Amino acid sequence: LYVYNTHIGDRGAAAISQALLHNQYLTTLSLVSCDISDEGASFLANLLLRKTKLQRIDLKKNQIGHVGAQKLFHAICDDPVHPTVTTLNLSQNLLTDMAVCTLGSFEPLTEVFLGENMLTDRGALDLAKACMLSPKLARLHVPGNQMTKRGIQALNLFLPRDILFFESGNQKPPAEPTR
Repeated sequence: LYVYNTHIGDRGAAAISQALLHNQYLTTLSLVSCDISDEGASFLANLLLRKTKLQRIDLKKNQIGHVGAQKLFHAICDDPVHPTVTTLNLSQNLLTDMAVCTLGSFEPLTEVFLGENMLTDRGALDLAKACMLSPKLARLHVPGNQMTKRGIQALNLFLPRDILFFESGNQKPPAEPTR
């Protein structure tokens, strides 16, 4: 299901969640630029606790903050009964370090998009810890956050393999800003 730029908001997310409760065929849910906040993300997280067929979830360009992100991560990563989601896109939302501070790991995710949020060096450390506990994770996309060279170095130091993407198709950290 692909819904783009429709401004359905939290009520729309709730309606879609309710409608998909009994759908056993849908594997992709893409609600890009739909004005969904933490409340709508909570409805979607509740759907994920019951839904076992979704593999890809794209919630790019919404207003999801740390509360909604934590609920989504919990529904996907902390519930071993529903390990089918492999891709989560939360780029261009309102994620701060609080969104990733309680992460244990990214399992069962293989690809996570967190670009263009407000993650700092503190979030980089929490991301590194979660990645170290996530052997299935193949890609972590974090371009456009507020990480300094120190946070980027921490990610590079602690990540067990080459999975980090700072720019599309580029695995190198961004250049140090000139002063």
